[in-house]
Amino acid sequence: MTITDPRIHLGEAVLHAADAAVGGGFATIDGERYARILNVDRMAPFLMNIASDGDLWLFAGSNGPFTAGRRNPDLALFPYQTADKILEHADTSGTRTILLVARDGRTSLWEPWRDGGRAYAITRNLYKSVMGTSLLFEEINHDLGLRFRATLASCDAFGLVRDVVLENLRETPADIRYLDGWHHVIPPGVTQEVYEHLSYLAAAYMRHERVPGTPLAIFTLNAAISDRPEPSESLRAAAAWSVGHADPVILLSDRQADAFRTGLPVRAEAEVRGELGAYLVADGVRLAGGARHTWVTVADTGLDHAALVDLRDRFDAPVELGRDLRAAVDESRAGILRRVASGDALQQTADEAATAHHVASVLYNAMRGGTFDGTYDAQVADVADYLRRHNRGVYKRQAEWLAGLPASVPADELQRAAATRDDPQLSRLLRTYLPLTFSRRHGDPSRPWNRFNIRLRDDLGRPLYGYEGNWRDIFQNWE
Repeated sequence: MTITDPRIHLGEAVLHAADAAVGGGFATIDGERYARILNVDRMAPFLMNIASDGDLWLFAGSNGPFTAGRRNPDLALFPYQTADKILEHADTSGTRTILLVARDGRTSLWEPWRDGGRAYAITRNLYKSVMGTSLLFEEINHDLGLRFRATLASCDAFGLVRDVVLENLRETPADIRYLDGWHHVIPPGVTQEVYEHLSYLAAAYMRHERVPGTPLAIFTLNAAISDRPEPSESLRAAAAWSVGHADPVILLSDRQADAFRTGLPVRAEAEVRGELGAYLVADGVRLAGGARHTWVTVADTGLDHAALVDLRDRFDAPVELGRDLRAAVDESRAGILRRVASGDALQQTADEAATAHHVASVLYNAMRGGTFDGTYDAQVADVADYLRRHNRGVYKRQAEWLAGLPASVPADELQRAAATRDDPQLSRLLRTYLPLTFSRRHGDPSRPWNRFNIRLRDDLGRPLYGYEGNWRDIFQNWE
């Protein structure tokens, strides 16, 4: 058989060959310095993470999907799965974007960072901030003359934050309808084990609802997942919201995604039950030549009633809400900067790649071994709690002495003062005490035998000091 036309067609479209070379380097985008991989889709998918100054965690595939949550895998906002399942395909969990682009008398379907993109001449680039606090996914559609950028970052106050920029690279206008947002949202109560073994049952317990008059959606369980004949409430929720849309239609599931793809109108969903959640916003925009359209979508989990009411009330002052969101993201990055700076991470050399690599090394060593919170000072209230948990007899003997100490004492001075108390057990215990924070038991979806737990504050918001890993990590990593 002789093939006279070597091109591969998908309908009327010609599939483009993957012939561009992978490249590296650095770039500055909106004031942030990023390490860059050009044409990242020419590589096999790999796993990454972003660092948070709080207890939010995120592991993302270079092909787009991700898992994220708070504290540990049992408080996942998107399903926590092993790396192979996350990387398997772009629709695993995380985000979904569908664009209908009207230009030059025809309407084209474009789904950035999805496998069907080969119907166009596209360039996919991946960026990670040098500080490790954000990921940027960029796709340039040369046929349609558009650039799509989505940045993932986090902050302790609001959770996971996704900024999207849609840019017209041509001088002629384009009319665009878009459907964009979170995909496969799960509420608190769906632990890692429940999702792995009972995901179908878990979905039956789910209820997702829109808060009237706001862009806020709440994702909950109708009841705790249990087969015991007893009442069991589920009192925590996940939440999602988005701003930057002129006339948004908010969907709480994927049910209407296929209808949107074919150009059909979609209807707002006020409540959805019995399936995994989504937060998708349908809207449209006319982009003039060289113009950009931006929006931000946010998600968080583990929220109680008071936190939800506070978040709902914030939409009464949207300008202030936007300002607070930006400040919280900036503060999270500044917190990471302070932590790595205390570990001598901020060096300047002629080799930018080596400099960035050193920042990453210090950051991940700090995340495993912990850091001192600004100084080597020990908080006496935490020292007292440490003694109470490890040796009640020592605590009782030294309670009066502890009560007479200042609220904060340098750790070495505390050890010297303890040596004068004629109590060998007190001295022994205080030699093992270090006011470490920020450590997190190492583990990720590529090492499912290791579980992590990130606790920086107690239930009252007070700082926690301690170490989540094992002592080998400290000596092994800091040697």
